[in-house]
Amino acid sequence: MPRKILLLLLSLLPVALGAAAALLREVPQTKPNEVVPLAEGVYFRHGDLEHNGHCNNGIILFDEFVLVVDGNFPSGAEACLADVKKLTGKPVRFVFNTHHHGDHAYGNAYWVKNGVIPVAHEGVATEMARLEPARWKEAMNTREDVKATGRDAPTPPFLTFPDRMVLDDGKMRVELLHFGTAHTRGDGFAYLPRQKILFTGDAVVNGPYNFMGDGNTESWLEVVSALKELDVEIVAPGHGPPGDKSVLDDQFNFIASLRDQIANGLKVGKSLDELVSTVKAPAGVERYVGSMFSQQVAKIRAEMLGLEMPLELERLGLRPGPAMKGADWTQPQKIVYAGDPKELVDFKVVAPGVRVVVPGSQEDLLREAADADAVIGRISKEIIQAGKKLRWVHSLSAGVEQYLGTGDEKAPGIDGLRSSSIVLTNGRRCYGPNIADQVFAYLLNFTRQMKASVEGKATGAHAGAGGGNGGPKELSRWKRTDPGDKQEVELRGKTMLIVGLGGIGGEVAQRAKAFGMKVLGLDPKVASPPKGVDELRPPDDLMKELPRADVVVVACPLTKKTRGLIGAAQFAAMKDGAYFIDVARGRIVDFDALAVALKSGKLAGVGLDVTEPEPLPDKSPLWDMENVIITPHNAGQSDGGRRRIQLLVRENIRRFVAGEPLLNVVDKEEGY
Repeated sequence: MPRKILLLLLSLLPVALGAAAALLREVPQTKPNEVVPLAEGVYFRHGDLEHNGHCNNGIILFDEFVLVVDGNFPSGAEACLADVKKLTGKPVRFVFNTHHHGDHAYGNAYWVKNGVIPVAHEGVATEMARLEPARWKEAMNTREDVKATGRDAPTPPFLTFPDRMVLDDGKMRVELLHFGTAHTRGDGFAYLPRQKILFTGDAVVNGPYNFMGDGNTESWLEVVSALKELDVEIVAPGHGPPGDKSVLDDQFNFIASLRDQIANGLKVGKSLDELVSTVKAPAGVERYVGSMFSQQVAKIRAEMLGLEMPLELERLGLRPGPAMKGADWTQPQKIVYAGDPKELVDFKVVAPGVRVVVPGSQEDLLREAADADAVIGRISKEIIQAGKKLRWVHSLSAGVEQYLGTGDEKAPGIDGLRSSSIVLTNGRRCYGPNIADQVFAYLLNFTRQMKASVEGKATGAHAGAGGGNGGPKELSRWKRTDPGDKQEVELRGKTMLIVGLGGIGGEVAQRAKAFGMKVLGLDPKVASPPKGVDELRPPDDLMKELPRADVVVVACPLTKKTRGLIGAAQFAAMKDGAYFIDVARGRIVDFDALAVALKSGKLAGVGLDVTEPEPLPDKSPLWDMENVIITPHNAGQSDGGRRRIQLLVRENIRRFVAGEPLLNVVDKEEGY
């Protein structure tokens, strides 16, 4: 063997041996109340679940302080702190709540009393405020350690993060991560990349401990899939002993198998009892089956049948309105579905005991509305007058100016609806993703000169044989940009101003941020900048913000306040060469002023999905302008949009029948 190669192999030998040792690193065996090392400065504390309800803890030693993973119950926190003091004289500075449940967060009161700061994903604070006060009161009746705190509610995390928070002192690095809804809507993970250790809370357990009541199993699988992408050798679960990375596979396989079996059972009409008796855990993960198995099957079945909030609607950020139930509340008896019959979904499961009627004509609709509790899909003056018992009407569209009026003769609204007690809901946010896609279809058409290329193909010379001299024939349909032509433009570094940060504007902002743009937003109700928005301003700042924008997108509802919002003064305030896009309503824009701005060369491109009037007359000069794209109000059309509307209708019917607050309740005074 040549000497150079031999020396190279010898130099690599320690590295190879180290890698082999890492691969062969044994996961320690543990038992309740025992603290075992996982790596230098990293410890696993096995919680005494059976006798005290305690979760597992992580103890991580930094150079000057200690991070504890999970707050435990108060008695568990006290025991954990005592164990920390046996390991080190360093103070505990942070306790990380992997989620909001009592066995992982009720000990916050004890930690705070000892000078420790509770840290968590922001969803932990939200869900703790929503769910845990009532549970805390129940725990006070059954747990002396909770009662002994003297508090009437759990202590929330003091420090929260949206997606990621890193603690790194140069020697120890811990990444606190959130990947979405799993066991709860605030699950966090403590990942130690150097030691390849992952503390999972209850999103990953090692045994029959999967409580599913506060999470979503569809998203849970997505979260565990993300965890499997991490470079991990030891998994420290929220309950059960630690294991290697196969624990992540086992957790995934258990939930995925249940979902597959339940979905197949529902297709053949199996009842809940039949599902519980026939669904089985696959080989290798039988240890996950325990006393909660029937509840787990019922939970997944409820998700699939729409008996609880669909994940897709939750991700849109739909919010419930005022409570439906009051002293005079009565069970609904009849709902009229006046939408497209082809869009009809099965409401029987979510509306037991309620008649859902689908009228075949206008006459049938008015007759059925007379004694209906709700009408979905079509709203008119005649329906409101006929429906003497109406409590709820739902618009499948997002805009409701035709029902509530805009203060002029073009949209007078429906007499009596605004002042009535009838609750109006709409389809807002359901169309946001597809309309946001269309915004960038316009924008990329202009910035990448796609419109010119497409039109060149349609009108170019025939791509036939070469010229008479045998060379290739020059084709007008194959034309690159000349130095004197309009140049392609990058979106990166450009500034977009979005007028209205609702469902559409919020989705546009996220796409713009992904393109590397700076995003400014105007909205009267949004309190803090949504995801993707760099600066949030009130609507009164419109004139001040317009000169900053390379792209202006109108995505606000049409109301008395927004009618005619963009006119000659606003176009004059825009940058020379700006792009203007309207996907809201045509009456928000002065179209005469828009034509003037285009003719003057003020605007580089205009994308319109809405016009005034609509459709735009053939004589309008906008039709003949090469830097204008007009679409027939079709931005709201998509397979995803239709699916989300169907989910929203089904979910609101479920809520209406159960007396729960409806989603997308319209403020009839504000007009949206």
